[in-house]
Amino acid sequence: MVMQRFCDSHKESAFDIMPITFFVEIPDATKEQSVTQALAPFVLFYQTLETNREKLVSMKETLIRQLNLKIELEEKEKEDAAT
Repeated sequence: MVMQRFCDSHKESAFDIMPITFFVEIPDATKEQSVTQALAPFVLFYQTLETNREKLVSMKETLIRQLNLKIELEEKEKEDAAT
């Protein structure tokens, strides 16, 4: 719920931030310690993403630019081969 509120307030999709699915098995949801232990790996992963968010966004943008340049180059090569 916290992530949903964060994404809603920042007009972002949760899958832009974290396109990874976690399945969390909680052996006994009535015990708080069991829930905490089961969620710990997810929380650690999410905190790591948040800490490095700017770097990750920059890397994503760089990769998108490189992919677009590659596509443009391939299209130009096809046009040149056709002429």
